[in-house]
Amino acid sequence: MEKDEPLAPLLSPDEPQTNELTGETRPEPKPQGPWLTRILVVLFAVAAAATFKWWRYDYTPAIQNYNQQLQEVSARIDSLRADIGAIGGKNTETATVIEGLQRQQKSLARTLGNLSLQKPNSVEGLAIAEVEFLIATAQHRLDLAHDVPMALTALETADGRLHRLDRPDLKNVREQLVKDMHSLRAVPMIDVAGIALYLGDIIGRSDDLPFKAELAAPAPAPQPVASPEIDTWTDLAGAIWNDLTNLVSIKEMDTRDPFLFDVAFRRLVQQHLRLDLFNARLDVLHRDTKNLRAAIESLSEVLARYYDTDAETVSSLLAKLKQFRALELKPRLPDISGSMRAIRDYIVAQKQGLPVPAESAHPAASPPQMPAPRVEASASPAEAKGQEAEQAMEAEQPRQ
Repeated sequence: MEKDEPLAPLLSPDEPQTNELTGETRPEPKPQGPWLTRILVVLFAVAAAATFKWWRYDYTPAIQNYNQQLQEVSARIDSLRADIGAIGGKNTETATVIEGLQRQQKSLARTLGNLSLQKPNSVEGLAIAEVEFLIATAQHRLDLAHDVPMALTALETADGRLHRLDRPDLKNVREQLVKDMHSLRAVPMIDVAGIALYLGDIIGRSDDLPFKAELAAPAPAPQPVASPEIDTWTDLAGAIWNDLTNLVSIKEMDTRDPFLFDVAFRRLVQQHLRLDLFNARLDVLHRDTKNLRAAIESLSEVLARYYDTDAETVSSLLAKLKQFRALELKPRLPDISGSMRAIRDYIVAQKQGLPVPAESAHPAASPPQMPAPRVEASASPAEAKGQEAEQAMEAEQPRQ
């Protein structure tokens, strides 16, 4: 068996290939690997550039916005940190103030406890001080405003406070209060406001008051007389005489005023009446009895002279004016300073630890005084002596 001939060596890819049948030689193929790599690299670069550009135009504003918000948040955080620091400082100051207030509260509590131990009758002291204030108020209202009802009310209230205390040593004070209240009740009560309101109403209706009949009624018209028949000269002369006598009307009147039928004169009378009413009301408000009586006399004269006194409105007004003329608008007021002296004597006796005097040692006609500064009525004798010692030391310092 013959040995096979060895196969032709494989053609290398770099060598040109020859067709045995045609004898043509194929061209050597060009290497394609490097160009494909370049194309891929270029495509990748273009894609990367496009991706970067798209990312830049789409995400850069958002990133900038996020950065700006981050800066704002950082600024707010810094501001909050500063505020927290300030609040911490204020909290420290507040804590210091609270500690000081707590110390003051403790001190006040101790002082209040000491006072409650030293002055067990502080409620009674306040009641006595209230009674003194009420008596002073009554005295001022009576002396300055002549207000008897208010003064009486203040004394009655003070007596009620003393009655609720139920203290036997206040008997003298209550007795003096009862005397002063009886004195005030004896003063006639004048309704000044009511009188002033009545006169004001009359002022508004003064133009409607009726005048006398001869002033208000016009002169009657002459009645027509039938002409008699004239036959002779004598009848003619009689007719002429009758006509002449009918031209003049003679009438007797009680008044002698020359302007009885003058409208302007009646208006002047009305204005005069209104002016007198105004003066009377002003005198009532000022409690001026003398001038009020003079104004009432003038009013009565005008009403009786020009107005119809038989009319109900005019007659009732004259009756009221007569009542007002008999009033004393500023009556004599009693002296109620005895109650103030009695309560002050009681306070002094309580302050110095002395027995309450049976009667006031002050003169009865002493003028009213303003309430002076005083010490609590419930002060103990030891405190009163200490205050007297301090006053003595202050009096000796200027001498030194």
